[in-house]
Amino acid sequence: MRGIGLLIFLGLFWIVEAKASEWTPYPLIRKESKGRDQVRIQVKESSVTELAIYPPDPSTSVMRMPMSADGATIKVNQGGGNYHWIAVQTDSPRETFTLATVHYFSVPGVSPAAMLAAPKSRLEIIPQPLPREFATYRAGERWSFQLRFDQRVVPDQLVILFTPGQPEQRLFTDGKGILKVVFPPFGEQKSAKKDRRPVQPFQLVVERVEGVKKFTTVFQHEYGPAPLVGRDPVMGWLVACLGMGAGFLLWRKPRGGAV
Repeated sequence: MRGIGLLIFLGLFWIVEAKASEWTPYPLIRKESKGRDQVRIQVKESSVTELAIYPPDPSTSVMRMPMSADGATIKVNQGGGNYHWIAVQTDSPRETFTLATVHYFSVPGVSPAAMLAAPKSRLEIIPQPLPREFATYRAGERWSFQLRFDQRVVPDQLVILFTPGQPEQRLFTDGKGILKVVFPPFGEQKSAKKDRRPVQPFQLVVERVEGVKKFTTVFQHEYGPAPLVGRDPVMGWLVACLGMGAGFLLWRKPRGGAV
């Protein structure tokens, strides 16, 4: 009997743990950087077989790449770096589902502003703007996104923010289709690499019905902890004291003049 009770307990524990890890009900993009000019893309909980990659220069053709169950590797050429828009889509007469993200390739490239302004799907959640190179969204910061349908802004529309370990946030666009997002507290402080600050994913999700067709769009990216989270306070005070000491010595230094 004790053995059966232990199995039941372990089974219930596994169910609770599994549910706790399901922070989003939508497919999830996983990115693994392979260097400055390459990234490996996988889509979890989805049967999509093709990636669409939109380069920062909209005059350049959209790249379409087959994707296996193990994912696909995107490689850019020298001069073709900066942010790229990466999306997967399923379409039927009754529903269109779009899952999109961005990735920054740290090789020279043009500004992504024109790419963001160009249409990539009918229902879009567009960052206004993207974080600068080597930066990211951070907990506690307020960022703007614009919601568009057929290149027209969508006012007063519900958008849901999903983040790991936090309750979902129900947000609405304003009269200009702008969504203001304040990223919630960051979860566990983990990083794949010791020399990089930790990040975790988020998803902005919108659903809209036009006629008999439903459109669902998910924009996924990542955000990090607040700027001072994870920093050593002792080292911070030491640097501050050294700075004040240097400033005092400069202030006390006699200035040149007539003798």
